[in-house]
Amino acid sequence: MVTGYSPRPGGRLTSASTAHLTSYGRAAVAWRREGGRLTVDVAVPTGTTAVITLPQEGARPERVGPGRHRFEWALRAPRWREPPSVSLAPRPSSASDTRV
Repeated sequence: MVTGYSPRPGGRLTSASTAHLTSYGRAAVAWRREGGRLTVDVAVPTGTTAVITLPQEGARPERVGPGRHRFEWALRAPRWREPPSVSLAPRPSSASDTRV
């Protein structure tokens, strides 16, 4: 059996994890951003292999065997900017405003 792991950190999340109990055992993945670094931990059940696609530019899928695996690297500055904030406060009404 081959399992696939493709963590995709983003937004304002600083960590996430998930696990699934397969017929071979527990498969899990977790990632965290901390101190300018990204760490991805993967657990591959006995009797299986995994293909891990890391969220690095130019990263190629990597095949690993059963056990626990850790991948860690420095984060680069994001290429995107935060969208502008939108105010949901009501507009002040004026005396000439006849809308209901």
